[in-house]
Amino acid sequence: MRRVETIAGNLELQLKNRTADFDCFSLALDESCDVRDTPQLLIFLRGITADFQITEELAAMQSIKETTTERNKPALATWYKGRSAHHSKRLH
Repeated sequence: MRRVETIAGNLELQLKNRTADFDCFSLALDESCDVRDTPQLLIFLRGITADFQITEELAAMQSIKETTTERNKPALATWYKGRSAHHSKRLH
């Protein structure tokens, strides 16, 4: 495994461990373009624990085909579905 992949896996594991302690959390979406003008959907995770520790992290970045956020809900749903199995608390 390449060093970059090892670091990425470790960072994802750290974020999963932190989110397990959240009492409440929210997702924030932002749309941006990379240097080649490819639209990117940025997914931020913000959560708070019982002792009021707040965490805000960039959870994912997905390339998207169009710049209309409404049309990119499937990208968010796909990202969330892959991670929701790791959490007992889900968005409703």
